[in-house]
Amino acid sequence: MEIGPVKRRYITPDEAFEVIRECHELAFEEGFADDEFDFTLRSTLKDWGHFEVGAWGVRGDLAWRTWVSHANVLNEAYGIEVPLTEWKPVLTPLNKRTLGDVCTFLSTKAQVPVVPSPTLLGRPCRTAGAFLTVRSMLWEAGADTQDLRPSTPLDRYASAGFPGVHGDLFRVVPKLLPALHVAHRGDFLHLPAGVAFLIGAPLSALFYKVTPALGFILPPLMFALLIWVWRASVKNVAKPPHRVKFEGLTTFRDLSYAIAGTEPSQRARNTGGR
Repeated sequence: MEIGPVKRRYITPDEAFEVIRECHELAFEEGFADDEFDFTLRSTLKDWGHFEVGAWGVRGDLAWRTWVSHANVLNEAYGIEVPLTEWKPVLTPLNKRTLGDVCTFLSTKAQVPVVPSPTLLGRPCRTAGAFLTVRSMLWEAGADTQDLRPSTPLDRYASAGFPGVHGDLFRVVPKLLPALHVAHRGDFLHLPAGVAFLIGAPLSALFYKVTPALGFILPPLMFALLIWVWRASVKNVAKPPHRVKFEGLTTFRDLSYAIAGTEPSQRARNTGGR
């Protein structure tokens, strides 16, 4: 079937809430969310602001309590660029605005890909529609989809394809969030910095006894390295991720079933999906 542009529609308030709910559940599992928090559409933004949620994972940040931070994270989570001037009346005051207010607003701003159910052998097949939608999403992202088949391994597009579309996949099926493993280039910068500090700390004390001048110079150099790594990490994390993998899913057939919310037929399981 010919590849075409992805059709999109506005997200519903309930779907917008499911995205936030799934992020909250993952945050709870990671230890960033309060298990006593009453998570409903009536929950205030002040109560909700005790953890930070992004479309590609959970970032613990106890200082995340301002409406500006809420706006920035929600823009990221839903793949939108709503100005702060539009967010302010929706998010303030934090002790009165609710998640229901946010989800209603998002239903006028955020869009998600449409997953059709084309007719195959006289019956609608949402799984086939999911595969065609993912293929079109990858094509729009610039990936080579000429030989893409249901049996194609997902790893083939882990670095070229999924980094540009995984946010849309998560918004279509929030339940995919726990399976997403997203690696940013900035994540890899912490390793050399950590090694440098482990080596540099004892060397500072050693050099101070042997060569006081070098002992005074080494700590500022280590601090400068820390600042450089931090700034480089922030810049890289702001870019599309380096690699995206799906835990428990191997092929595009597996991903299509997960998006469609269906299970492979008994025949497919017995024959390896052929």
